[in-house]
Amino acid sequence: MKLLWLQGASCSGCSMNFLCAKRPNLIELQERYGIQFIFHPSIAPLSGKKVQELLSVYTQESIDILVVEGGVITGPDNTGGYHRYAGKPFMKWVTQLSLHAKYIIAVGSCSAFGGIPVLSPNVNDTKGLQFTMRLPGGFLGEPFKSRSGFPVINIPGCPAHWMNVMTILMDISTGKLMLTDLDEYNRPGYIFKDYLHHGCPRNEYFEYRQEATHVGEPGCMFENLGCHGPLVKCNANIHRWFDGWGSCTWAGFPCIGCVSPGFPEESFPMFQTAKLAGIPVNLPEGVKKSAYFQNKILADRACPDRLKIKKGKRHE
Repeated sequence: MKLLWLQGASCSGCSMNFLCAKRPNLIELQERYGIQFIFHPSIAPLSGKKVQELLSVYTQESIDILVVEGGVITGPDNTGGYHRYAGKPFMKWVTQLSLHAKYIIAVGSCSAFGGIPVLSPNVNDTKGLQFTMRLPGGFLGEPFKSRSGFPVINIPGCPAHWMNVMTILMDISTGKLMLTDLDEYNRPGYIFKDYLHHGCPRNEYFEYRQEATHVGEPGCMFENLGCHGPLVKCNANIHRWFDGWGSCTWAGFPCIGCVSPGFPEESFPMFQTAKLAGIPVNLPEGVKKSAYFQNKILADRACPDRLKIKKGKRHE
């Protein structure tokens, strides 16, 4: 299968993460799963006119997989002039190449939902491929389907986890990915089914409502430090980074919800939990505000001594 990878409005972090993939790595992906990289801007020995010539070929010929990393800049005035690539506006390459692609994958939150580039006031008029934050449509439009009949397949994250990208590429190449696998945000449901809370090393603190008040101290970071772990669907605590060792919460850092369609605007205020009458405004799915405070009191009373956090004491 022929794969062509483009980079739009992004930091290239998704590419850098993907190129460091293991099990399989990039070579194994090509040799074992038959996916041929015909172009990736970070590794292709091409530039300038040669890139323009190569991309032009696939505006006329079919391509199996088109990967877009980063949002699509449409400004000013829907000309795309703020981002020119290989001789013309980047958005025109996306339009032309998408017509000939069997599958289109949006890698990273910027491509899937707009991510950081669409942060208000969005002066560049950036859009995700088929969503702009939670609103369907995006650059290609809500009705768009690729040649396979699929909408854009979204693999959000800032950056997207290399294992999730590899999983989708392998499932496409082996014919395992079905339309029914995609959720309401065009994410593969079998990847984005668990909350980041699952696998978090601070789960016991959460269950017994032992809350940290400063980054770096023991306790759950949900109630005071703006952690989105119980709110967003992300498998980074199940399939962790760095050879299976790391994730945000494993490093003692609150989740900022980077896989969410509403990221980053819905993540504000960063590292601070928005509350109303002392109760977090956003609660885990199925938890009612009326029961939250009562459960907190009971959980604190049932907390074993080994998990008790001394109130008002900061752990340096």
